[in-house]
Amino acid sequence: MAENINFIANPANLCVHLHRVYYLGWLIFGIAPKSLKIIGQEVTDKTQQEIAQALAGLEPAVDVWVAYVDVPEQPGNKVIAMHFDGWVWGERPHTFHGCPYYKVESTTKVMPQDMYDERIRAHQPQLYAWERLAADGVTLADLNENLIRNCIRRGIDGGRIPESALYEPTGDILSKWKLLKNGCRQMGRSCSFLIT
Repeated sequence: MAENINFIANPANLCVHLHRVYYLGWLIFGIAPKSLKIIGQEVTDKTQQEIAQALAGLEPAVDVWVAYVDVPEQPGNKVIAMHFDGWVWGERPHTFHGCPYYKVESTTKVMPQDMYDERIRAHQPQLYAWERLAADGVTLADLNENLIRNCIRRGIDGGRIPESALYEPTGDILSKWKLLKNGCRQMGRSCSFLIT
């Protein structure tokens, strides 16, 4: 249970805790970090606006339940407790004011780009599949024209491609088949027609 309770002063730490895989927990304001003494703080409309502003800095937006609990030993002070569900691998990673964060021991750090990119790729794998990458160094001359024309002939024979496709330039055909993107061959899609 103790690992699911965190005492924070910096709203960027919420982003950190949202990145913990399958993490479910509470973030609590108003507890002294070293002594863990409950001291609370004065909660005003301005405090609530600041919390709302901090939560608004998170992308994607999160549904956080916020509770204000009176501290009997400190009249007028409240502990602010936030409950949230953590990040699940494959979901879009969270950022705070456009920057991703993670935890190294007790320190909040900006998440390294490669770690963030890995999470983005897990969120949208279809955008980062190797077959969608440009096939650097592969030109139309590297592709087997006879194999391409044979595929066209089979498509015509099967009634899936109009016969006029036989007379179109190879580059136009590959573009229609989405094998070219902005004039560049795409990796996996072009590999089917490479000369071996």
